[in-house]
Amino acid sequence: MITKELVDESLNIHRLVDCGDFDLAYQQSVVFLEKLGKITVKGENYFIVLGNVAGGLVDIGQMSNHKNAAELGFKLMDDNKEALAHVQGESHFYYNYANSLSNLITVNNPHDHTFQSIEELVSLKNIYWRAFNLSSQESEEFQAELSVNLANSLRSQFRMSEALRYYDLTNRKGLDIPQSWVNRSAALIELNLVSSSYSIKQLKEIRKGYINASISKKIPPQWESFYLGRIAQTNDKIEKCVSADGETDEHDDMLTQQEFDALSAYRHSA
Repeated sequence: MITKELVDESLNIHRLVDCGDFDLAYQQSVVFLEKLGKITVKGENYFIVLGNVAGGLVDIGQMSNHKNAAELGFKLMDDNKEALAHVQGESHFYYNYANSLSNLITVNNPHDHTFQSIEELVSLKNIYWRAFNLSSQESEEFQAELSVNLANSLRSQFRMSEALRYYDLTNRKGLDIPQSWVNRSAALIELNLVSSSYSIKQLKEIRKGYINASISKKIPPQWESFYLGRIAQTNDKIEKCVSADGETDEHDDMLTQQEFDALSAYRHSA
């Protein structure tokens, strides 16, 4: 039987994930699953809680590159497909299932893919497509997050124009989805590997992604300084473009250190 104490414990695990305490969240998830394993009557509430814990493990695997969490989250979903699809809804389940599978694909550089890894990426993209096609009745934010993950799978296949289209569709909604901004910047950087040249306009677009991610309320606090560092690095590249090519940036909106501090203050006071 799923008790209130078990529900509260599962919610606390998600709070740890949200706070960025990934190691403790993983440890508590393992202990929690041992408790669930002692339950013999497995009704809908059991699979709702199990699905929540599996989703938390997938997030831990994705956000902290935690291999054991990623593998455990995938196994829980793969072993309980029908029951989880029933209690979560097919679109939500296949979205979560694709996320869990994406954690297990280890080839990140499109130039390093093998026939096997390409097949894995195509399978992953097809699962996201299935979730996307089933999502018409879901909330706008869920559809947007699904679009980002679909874009990520397209980007991993070096289908950059398609990926950028889905990132832009998501960002125009004005929702707080930092992954869309960051991955859009990553896609633009990867395009530069092909062109071997940056323009000020392109660099500004890359920087824009890191700015929007840095002020998001949905990133672990320690990630903010990382994104601010990326903003500073991009500013340096803009300055080098100006110096090397004589380009002008008449409406330059580069951030000063005081503006960096303002971003930080905005995040923590809001």
